Amino acid sequence: KGNYVLFPDADDEYNENYISGLLEMAEASGADIAMCYASLEDKQTQEQVKTFGHNGYFYPKNKAIPTQSISRLLTITNNAAHNKIFKTSMIKENQLYFLETMSINDMFFTMCALVFSKNIVFMDDCLYTIKRNRNQQSISTNRGNHWLDLITTFQELYAWLEERDCFEKYKKDYLS
Repeated sequence: KGNYVLFPDADDEYNENYISGLLEMAEASGADIAMCYASLEDKQTQEQVKTFGHNGYFYPKNKAIPTQSISRLLTITNNAAHNKIFKTSMIKENQLYFLETMSINDMFFTMCALVFSKNIVFMDDCLYTIKRNRNQQSISTNRGNHWLDLITTFQELYAWLEERDCFEKYKKDYLS
């Protein structure tokens, strides 16, 4: 029903401006996708393990960027959905969906959304914290046990890009 949708994980932490910040930026810029930095934190030590967002690429912050002008579109950001907000109409128009895998099911959705977005905007704030429990036997903590999901995701992405005649355009990204 709304104009934008986001996909947070229930066990992570969000800055109080997580939703409003991304929503305001997306609406003000007209972007199909707005994203912020996210940090990965060890639950036991409370230590920040790493921060990710747009993988060191230097694009203007808080300003919509046409996706056609972005080289290596599929590698500019992490491929998780949780630090992004997506325009609902873009999702519906392009019939985007999540794969039904045990792990990384949002990777396919996010990469497809990047391909079909007309523009994206980067927020220069860390509004999302992923809480990683090293001792827990969760799916996200033990991704190594779900390598088949990664293979499935890339097979589906390849087929999806081929069906839409755009694999050649994203071939370098796909292979990296």
